[in-house]
Amino acid sequence: ALIILMLSIGFGSVWYRGDCTVPKENFIKTSINNVIKEKYIDKKNHNNETIIFENKRHIILTTILGRKIYKESVIGDSLYKKENSRIIKLYKANGEVIEYEETEPDCEYLLK
Repeated sequence: ALIILMLSIGFGSVWYRGDCTVPKENFIKTSINNVIKEKYIDKKNHNNETIIFENKRHIILTTILGRKIYKESVIGDSLYKKENSRIIKLYKANGEVIEYEETEPDCEYLLK
């Protein structure tokens, strides 16, 4: 767990980031609305699970939730997620919609 703790001794203030790791922060900040064109394990980049969309944008999935989405998605499915949200939806080709939520109780300061 990444913990960043900054103390200002002169004013006695404390800023605590908690367990908001960079991958979780990036997940929450990201917006997605696209069709999956390709999926692969990037052996040159720590075996990260990677999705490439029709618009050539790609995402690297490193959180537990991201790995679950990678396993359950196939080429042709769509992903939708609003910026600064914990919710991501997987639209399957058969019409099924699977909703996922990042449930870790951190990164609250990013949610609007």
